[in-house]
Amino acid sequence: MKRWTSATIPAVLLSTLALGACDSIGEGNGLLRLEISPQRSAGSEELGTFRSLAYQCLPQTPTVFGTFTNGTSAGFNNRATWTSSDESVVEVSNGDIPRVDGVAGNYGFGTLLPRAPGTATVTASFVGLSASIPVEVRAFQSIELTTGDRRLAPGTQQGFELNITTDTFTQVLADSVAWAFVTPDDDTATVNAAGIVTAVAAGDPLELRATLPLCADDLGAAASDSVQVDVEAPVALILAGEFTGTNDLVVATSERYTAMVDFGAGPEQDVTGQVSFMTDDNAIALASPAPNGLLVALTTGTVNLTARLGEEDAADALLSDPLTVNIVDPALESFAVTPATASIPSIGSQQFVATGSYAGGLIQPITRHVAWSVDDTVSASISNAANTAGQASSNLLEGEEQTVTVSATAQIDGAAVIETATLSIQPVACSNGLDDDGDGLIDFEDEAIRDPGCSGRFDQDETDPLP
Repeated sequence: MKRWTSATIPAVLLSTLALGACDSIGEGNGLLRLEISPQRSAGSEELGTFRSLAYQCLPQTPTVFGTFTNGTSAGFNNRATWTSSDESVVEVSNGDIPRVDGVAGNYGFGTLLPRAPGTATVTASFVGLSASIPVEVRAFQSIELTTGDRRLAPGTQQGFELNITTDTFTQVLADSVAWAFVTPDDDTATVNAAGIVTAVAAGDPLELRATLPLCADDLGAAASDSVQVDVEAPVALILAGEFTGTNDLVVATSERYTAMVDFGAGPEQDVTGQVSFMTDDNAIALASPAPNGLLVALTTGTVNLTARLGEEDAADALLSDPLTVNIVDPALESFAVTPATASIPSIGSQQFVATGSYAGGLIQPITRHVAWSVDDTVSASISNAANTAGQASSNLLEGEEQTVTVSATAQIDGAAVIETATLSIQPVACSNGLDDDGDGLIDFEDEAIRDPGCSGRFDQDETDPLP
């Protein structure tokens, strides 16, 4: 899930000009005009309009730029004077409004601070010139505080997120959020401005609250959500392998291991990224620190893998029981790619898996150990990185269906063997130029008769909203 910051709304939801980031005056003979390019989230991408859509409590920053008589342009956010026609709907900062989300300093020049639903005109002025833009502020629908684990072992961390749902999308907020424990107890746990909780020692349960501080006074409980966090003493550290049903691992391949804290009963805590993995013989297999938990088989033999939570030699360090792994070297006889066929929207992705069949009957995924490629690199790409190998993604907002061949190459008996799969990339409904919902209206081709079911050109459902 992408994270939405106050300065950067996800590119998949934007229709904004790419204008230089600096606020330097261009090399022109004179300033000709000012223009504002708004940050536009879903629902404000209609053609031919400069309306900026904002959501209550969520700051965002449009760009004002000046065009000179010689055709050059430059950003003027920090030079312009910003005003709002209705500050009860949206305030705008001139670098003089203190941040309220726990980050030091003031909101930057031109930052819109949406206070309440409604419409206001925001104006940027500089040396007798000005540019204005209408800003519509809408209320968000709901917010929810989420996380992977709420039971934490002392000395571990867990990141929490605040999801916001609007009338057109759901996103994770990376800023504009204030984090705090309702009743702080730094001896048990602390939380920072990014929502990362650090567990200190076992103690009473704590209530963690995430708040949208820009309008917390006006919305009260509707602007916050909370969950209970428990810091408890661990009972054991348990290792589990990526491949089920065998402790065998083929030479020159790798297996990912997870480390889970067991509290004796109830949910466990995933601490894979917070432990140190080690083997008793690094010549046979090496526990790679990046990505954490990846065991790389080097030569045949038997190796014991362990993990440690805490500093080496620390009295409270928690060690896992050793997990025995047999490194074997059978010949690869064949492999297959799954799924054989897949379909994704043109803003989507698909994970492909390569599974090898070895002499003696051993079957093992080898996704990280084949070479992935696609025959149409304009329409799609596929990863060969250790963390994301085999993950294919669309590169374009397609206007029509595209068919891409995904290939995986492995060496068998000294020869390159290729297995393929087919990936169909489907155009997003609101950008395919078709009347998908049969209401006689098509996408965004004509603003005057725009399909009301399309909140933005990345909307995958043309169905008209309910009245």
